Amino acid sequence: MLAKWWWRFKIEKDNTWRKVIWSIHKNARSWSFIPAKPTIPGPWKQVVRVEKDIADFCVNLSSFFMATVGNGEEVSFWKEFWHFEGILSTEYPALFALERVKNVKLADRITETGGTVSFQFCWMRVPSTADEISELNRLTVSLSSLSLSNSADSWSWTLEESGVFQYEYEESTDHLFALCSLVHQVWDYVLQWCRIPPTFFFGVKDVLNMHKEMRGSRKWKKAVYTITQTGIWCIWKARNDLTFNGKSANVDRLVEEIKIMSFLWLKNRTKIGALTREKWRVFDISCIGI
Repeated sequence: MLAKWWWRFKIEKDNTWRKVIWSIHKNARSWSFIPAKPTIPGPWKQVVRVEKDIADFCVNLSSFFMATVGNGEEVSFWKEFWHFEGILSTEYPALFALERVKNVKLADRITETGGTVSFQFCWMRVPSTADEISELNRLTVSLSSLSLSNSADSWSWTLEESGVFQYEYEESTDHLFALCSLVHQVWDYVLQWCRIPPTFFFGVKDVLNMHKEMRGSRKWKKAVYTITQTGIWCIWKARNDLTFNGKSANVDRLVEEIKIMSFLWLKNRTKIGALTREKWRVFDISCIGI
């Protein structure tokens, strides 16, 4: 279920895969519950798209995530669900319209000194209409009991009594060929070698379909597909060596084996006589008409 990646993105802040996604898809000029740049192809685009698929059934996926406020540095004051009344931009539309910085974090709007809560609003003008004053009074009262702390903000899944999104985790083909930390490093080096932008694979299908998501000629895609197939084979071989022979896998050795084996496979199966091992090592495949 793709929705589990929404949950994991919110709670696994220190994991490498999350940092990769954030570095690629973050956008300082706009806000979204899950960061996404629609112009960048890859598996993450499918993960983000699940929100629209679920919306067809009148379900708002992000509404099932509720923040438990700690220091308020990670939670959007107006746009995320952290207050018992609901999302503040919806509950207080007149005030939200006056907000100058609509993506502001909670910690930038609320401070606590000596147990007393104070507000640091930044309006485009002073609230003056009846609706604006009424909403400001209600908001001030509802937030008066809020208490901040030094701990980080956290998230809960409102559909489970435990507050945790439940999903099973086991070693599978997806873990073996895409999610394992060592394998993730291998694919990072392979992508760099092929001059492909960094991405994160959520399963073996993402690895094998990578060439379909990228721009390039038919021959270029065939070369990349050969590399991913070779990578799968080399990873499987390394896993068997560990299981049956006690031979530990090594990232550099695996990457080198993928380069050598993919060259031999491509050389023997296609008419690319001009391609040399030296050119292949730097992924110079211009000689085959790419």
